[in-house]
Amino acid sequence: MLRSLIIPILTICTLTVGAQASIIPFLVGSPVDLGGGQFAFNYDISLSGDERMDPNATNSNSCFGGPCNPAGTFFTIYDIAGFVSANTSALGWSESDQSTGVTPLNAPIPDGSLPNVTFTYTGPIVTGPADISGFEIISTLNATANGNFSSQSTNNTTDLSGTTDFVFGSVSVPASAVPEPSSSAVLLSGGLIAFAFVRRRLKR
Repeated sequence: MLRSLIIPILTICTLTVGAQASIIPFLVGSPVDLGGGQFAFNYDISLSGDERMDPNATNSNSCFGGPCNPAGTFFTIYDIAGFVSANTSALGWSESDQSTGVTPLNAPIPDGSLPNVTFTYTGPIVTGPADISGFEIISTLNATANGNFSSQSTNNTTDLSGTTDFVFGSVSVPASAVPEPSSSAVLLSGGLIAFAFVRRRLKR
């Protein structure tokens, strides 16, 4: 499965270009029909080999200028269309949703007109590489589009170990279905026929 394109940006602590890969969420499979007009979008995350999930480190003075703001080890998926709820079964993780989203310092801020979902880790230290499943977002929509995410974790390399990294990138999110070209053509031709019929009647 191809994972979402990752766009590294500034490392918070060192302020050098090229943040570590950090925590990367990706959609697993297709939306699952739960009935009642609701669909489950299931996500896994990938923690790169040069990173670790270390909540104490991201709450300490490991960020530029002092304590991390925001603090914590987390990832946020932005602008969830048709949002109903979100939950996680992953050990040590919790979920929250906000109108603005938890966003690392200096990361681009997305639209903000739709709900954003943040999953926060408060468990014991986990060193990458690791893949973790159990993150779910429920929406009234069953199509997907390219959306945005950000995440924050702890560098685990020798020279930068203990400093806080973040990344901002692309991930699939719920979206309204786009009509198939054939359906669009039928609708368009139907509209033209109706317009021609009305115009003909007006000329009489």
